Amino acid sequence: MKKLYDFIYNSQRRFPDKNAIIYKDKKYTFSELNNLVLSVSKGLADKAGVNPNDRVIIMLPNIPEFAIFYYAVNLVGGVVVPINPTLKESEISYIISNSEPKLAVILKEDFPVFYNLQKSTNFGIVIVNNEEDKPDRKIWSYKSLISTNADIKEKYNDLAVIIYTSGTTGFPKGAMLSNYNIISNVVAVQQVLDLLIDDVFVGALPLFHAFGQTSCMNLPFYLGCSVVFIDRFIPQHFTESIIKNGVSLLPAVPVFYTSLLQSPLVGKIGNLRYSVSGGAPLPENIELEFEKRFDCKILQGYGLSECSPIVSVNPPNFDKTGSVGNPLPNVEVKLVDEEDRILDKGIGEIIVKGPNVMMGYWKMESPIVDGYFYTGDIGKIDEDGFLYIVDRKKELIIVGGLKVYPSEVERMILSFGGILECAVIGKKDKDRGEVPIAFVVLQIDTKELLSYLRKNLAPYKVPKEIIIKERLPKSNTGKVMKRELVKETR
Repeated sequence: MKKLYDFIYNSQRRFPDKNAIIYKDKKYTFSELNNLVLSVSKGLADKAGVNPNDRVIIMLPNIPEFAIFYYAVNLVGGVVVPINPTLKESEISYIISNSEPKLAVILKEDFPVFYNLQKSTNFGIVIVNNEEDKPDRKIWSYKSLISTNADIKEKYNDLAVIIYTSGTTGFPKGAMLSNYNIISNVVAVQQVLDLLIDDVFVGALPLFHAFGQTSCMNLPFYLGCSVVFIDRFIPQHFTESIIKNGVSLLPAVPVFYTSLLQSPLVGKIGNLRYSVSGGAPLPENIELEFEKRFDCKILQGYGLSECSPIVSVNPPNFDKTGSVGNPLPNVEVKLVDEEDRILDKGIGEIIVKGPNVMMGYWKMESPIVDGYFYTGDIGKIDEDGFLYIVDRKKELIIVGGLKVYPSEVERMILSFGGILECAVIGKKDKDRGEVPIAFVVLQIDTKELLSYLRKNLAPYKVPKEIIIKERLPKSNTGKVMKRELVKETR
């Protein structure tokens, strides 16, 4: 395999009539999915003028069109830039200015924002749920891109996907993932997990996220398995869909498990064999309670967007509660101290080396040192080589599996005007793992500030609470002591 599209091509040759995607009442066989990918790729090349290395934003929920455009862009050598559909205009604007896309694929409800941004940036727009076609304004409908002549010449480009992950400076950084990065990661995961051709995956993880792309598209399509796409997580509907469609594998983030535990459900859910958890630490009590109540083993894993994304996972035949498992085949994990010395034992920063480690950050100097990516996470490794996440070196907040960097939220708070200083920390939350909390110096109307933040930040980044203070605790060097603020929230 050379490119991501090969997942679809190979599976449609082996299982042409097998369902690839099940979405609500619609079903797409591998043959049908492949034909749609070919048709759309022809339209992307001939009508939208997408060439190798052109960036194409995909801002869609978990619907079949996400997969169709994802593999069609890859087929013509373009670079997929998936972004969170809940982002606001200011956040989208930055990604557009940084990635300089040739095209954006969106829903019609997001058209006003992209049309406004299109006025100052030369990119085209494809609206997947609208039949209006305005090629003179570089606006196409999904149907107009479907070509009856799908004779498309494949084009290869090493760079396949750019995943924007929040940056410590408050601006997202584009992790560049090659075809090789992602394919190697998929193959390695398959070697560790007990996966069957007849397995049915559930695709409820957001596809704009690296974890969702790997576990809900690339991995099952590589195997030739069916995936049930779910565009909105509602526990009752979610479990009904699992039972109805014979789902056997559940890739999820911790918030899924806490939500299901709050439901009245008891006992085995349909044909579920086991689940894989990632994206955020899974509390041990949640893991044990879920396994006991639903008779379904949870295999914890660990990954980052920069690592395509999976670094380690517990094997089904020998998993350890609380651990995120062994490194994948051909992936090397080490611990280093603050002086960058390799540790044989003890606790240190996790560094990763392997074919899954990204090419670098888009338009930035490479952070890779001697092949190692420094994760900023603190961990330990036991005598069996199992990795445990101890803490985070960075001030990262993970809300339901999604990353929030305090600096980004702080920057937006300060832009409100009239605020002397602020600090954002993470507070433990039983439903979402963590939520952001903001401390602000100045007597203000918190309702007005929250309204402003909701207009300019994705919902999961908006502080759940704003606490007014006369002053923030600081060290002798003037740095805000966030550890003291954390104590106030306990």
